[in-house]
Amino acid sequence: MTTSDATEKKPLWLLIEENILELDSQDLSGENLEASIQRIAGEIDNAGYNVSRHGGNLLKLRLHWRTWLTLILQRISSSTTSERRGQNSEVPSADQM
Repeated sequence: MTTSDATEKKPLWLLIEENILELDSQDLSGENLEASIQRIAGEIDNAGYNVSRHGGNLLKLRLHWRTWLTLILQRISSSTTSERRGQNSEVPSADQM
């Protein structure tokens, strides 16, 4: 049974996820954000998808990007909040209860 090129390529969403995971924290900063998105779009273009020239695919990239940033910021916020709670509140011992 032969396979077509379409079945051999990774799905677009997977390529987007992999490229986002390879980014450094400086790539996520506001000033580098658009350049990072365009760089990822170019890399995915080289894999055979027309992300930079296809509005729908570019929109998928931006949506994945926004989702990842939101998750990262939520994780940072929740870890910072839990650290503050741990420092400011004392857990009563069994004798105090």
